[in-house]
Amino acid sequence: MRRLLYCGEWIESHVLHIFMLRLPDFLGYESVVTMAADHRELVTQALALKEAGNEVVSLLGGREVHPINVKVGGFYGWPSRQRARDVLDRLKAAPPAPREVERVVNGFESRFLERLEQIGGFGGKADQLNEYYMFTGDPDYFNEDLARYRALDATAVTAAATTFLRDDARVVLSIVPQGKPELAASGRRPAIP
Repeated sequence: MRRLLYCGEWIESHVLHIFMLRLPDFLGYESVVTMAADHRELVTQALALKEAGNEVVSLLGGREVHPINVKVGGFYGWPSRQRARDVLDRLKAAPPAPREVERVVNGFESRFLERLEQIGGFGGKADQLNEYYMFTGDPDYFNEDLARYRALDATAVTAAATTFLRDDARVVLSIVPQGKPELAASGRRPAIP
């Protein structure tokens, strides 16, 4: 949970600094407000991305800026299931911009090809050929695997989020001190009797 909170902070902070503080300077604008006159779509996308980061921080940290719900060893409280569902539903409903999907695909492809520059070792050609053979039965599965990455688009991302971020496909794990079952999440079933 703490890692997820940090990810939300990183998203909102990086978007703020890159798109709203630095980018206007690099492009010769006085501020993000004046930049929006010429690059409205980019600024709108940046604001939506920053809002997504803020929403994750608010969900887990209690508020968007300077979270108050974090304590040494955990959190003071957990978000309600309904609030978590609402946040996930909003994130699922907002598909990524085509430019962002293209950036991710390009990153996958460059790392994919970079792995093949090494002959041995972990992640090198020999390792990759062995992995393909083990999981597909075909050591020459390279082109098919690369095609999976190249076929990614915003629709596929939204479909994956809808498929895998379902309300009925979650596990809530509670690890509590022995003899303190009241600290576990509601609706629990003990894994260890």
